[in-house]
Amino acid sequence: MKKTLLLLVFISFCAGLQAQNIPNGDFENWTRHNDYRLNNYYSYPYNVSRTTERMEGKYALKLQNTVSEDGIIKRRGFVQNVSGSLGLTGFDFHDDVLSLVFFAKYDLALGDTARIYVRFRDQGTTKGYVDFYMWGSSEGNFNRHSVPIFWYGSRTPTTAEVYIYSNIHNDIDGNGYIIVDDVHFDNIGNRATDILDHGFEDWTNIGVEHPLSWRSLDLLVYDSYNYYLPEDAVVRSEDAHSGSYSLRVGNYLNTTPRTSYAYIGTENNDHYTPAFKVYKRYKYLQGYYKYFSTDTDSGRLDFRTFRNGAQFSYGRKNFRPTSDWTFFSVPINYYNDSMPDSAAIIAYSTTGTVQSEESYLLLDDLDLVMEALSVKDHPEVGDIAFFPNPTINRMTLETKEEYTVRLVDLSGRLIKEYQFIAGRHTLDLSDLNAGTYILSFENQNKQWKSKIVKQ
Repeated sequence: MKKTLLLLVFISFCAGLQAQNIPNGDFENWTRHNDYRLNNYYSYPYNVSRTTERMEGKYALKLQNTVSEDGIIKRRGFVQNVSGSLGLTGFDFHDDVLSLVFFAKYDLALGDTARIYVRFRDQGTTKGYVDFYMWGSSEGNFNRHSVPIFWYGSRTPTTAEVYIYSNIHNDIDGNGYIIVDDVHFDNIGNRATDILDHGFEDWTNIGVEHPLSWRSLDLLVYDSYNYYLPEDAVVRSEDAHSGSYSLRVGNYLNTTPRTSYAYIGTENNDHYTPAFKVYKRYKYLQGYYKYFSTDTDSGRLDFRTFRNGAQFSYGRKNFRPTSDWTFFSVPINYYNDSMPDSAAIIAYSTTGTVQSEESYLLLDDLDLVMEALSVKDHPEVGDIAFFPNPTINRMTLETKEEYTVRLVDLSGRLIKEYQFIAGRHTLDLSDLNAGTYILSFENQNKQWKSKIVKQ
């Protein structure tokens, strides 16, 4: 019984080591750095956000005043409606109204003043306005404000222009905010026709999508400078070696063609520092790639390992154009015989001088392995075969060597493990849910894995 228990513990430990490998190296899992922009309004690309602190609906508008730690960068929030069928700034609005009504919750630094300004026009001529200021704090409550409209003459507008500021000047005194909701007009208790998106419900997520556990140049630029590249440089591609997605790292145009990159990590400098743990002294980094270029560009993949924060090995692979999924293997040359504790990977769309805006690199199924596969030893055409794929319930597997075969899900959770000698075997998958799984093979000489699909 004790021997059996020890064997099970050993098998579980080995399975954990096998599952570690490269975080999201098959690029099946993607996430989005959210950046919600208010539709139908012009706004600053910073200090403007939606919030679930609201008076009605799902969301309200939050504008912030912020000051950097060194006191140099001061920013306020601002929005202005920009939709009018007459081609003018503002929303279409034709009602006879006497007051502006809205709800506001705020906590502003001493010296800061928030403002809501509304201008009514008729064919471009100003007919009336509201100009209202707020300062101090609403003590954690939404206050209802009803502000009289000043009319110059007849109350016959065609558009209403709404401007909301978290501070009346750019000279911000300190961090603070104002939340505004349900901006509407009233005529002695009679609510007028609502202006477009009066409750600030209509938002679009224009944030950066990136592989889970990876960062990209797009995300780095947004985090550092609060703006986006002119075009997405790093995106997911449905042209995959296996599974549903691969990583596409492409040049982008910003006056001239420029290179982009993606790397494992959560911080902006993780491609230069330890980014993920390793638990073996792996010998090779391998995977599959395609590279497209209309000029002399070539892609690049850099791999580093570290020990106690110091670089411990370095490897590089340059990619020349190919339109077919091509296997590659990069030997890991360690500086001494010690064990690394972490690693970092970065993929570039080009290396050296950028020649073409059109160049891009596709990567898929990255692995760290003890023994690399060569093209002639590729299991799909060599000593391993499995079919049909996709399958409904059963899959036939043929091997010319003895293998430990593991079936795991895309999160790395071990589902089944087999010890197969050379010959033909049957995998019963009838108890699995439909989806994509990883089938891995390992013996003393080789490690390899591929995706299978259960229908």
